[in-house]
Amino acid sequence: MNNSHVIWLISKVHNDSSGFLEQELKKQGIHDLVVSQGAILGGLFHNNGRMMMKDIAARINKDKSTVTYFVNKLSQAGYVRREKGTDDARETYIVLTQKAWDCQEVFQALSQKLIQTAYEGFSQEEQTQLMQLLEKMHSNFQR
Repeated sequence: MNNSHVIWLISKVHNDSSGFLEQELKKQGIHDLVVSQGAILGGLFHNNGRMMMKDIAARINKDKSTVTYFVNKLSQAGYVRREKGTDDARETYIVLTQKAWDCQEVFQALSQKLIQTAYEGFSQEEQTQLMQLLEKMHSNFQR
């Protein structure tokens, strides 16, 4: 095994998981979403369906222009809408629509299927060790 290919392999796993999710979304009849928008929807689901743009950008670790692009696409597809803050009209909130809430169970099931597929054949100890090692690697780049 060549240890110098670790970043390449992590990238391959990322690409493979994205392809897996794209196929699964299509199987569920969802053709108007791309995988990269999932992080935004996931964040909104975990925050009662309402977040400020800056908080979404921080959560998914993307710059504001990238988040704006994805939010615009989600808005055009009918999954989110914008709301101005009640206390400060300069604040913009992104809010899930009923269309997004109606898909929440599908998204959760796909997320579970993704994790099950990724960890197939792994013991609980191996899963824990993998996460610890990847977190350690991630922290090396944060210094």
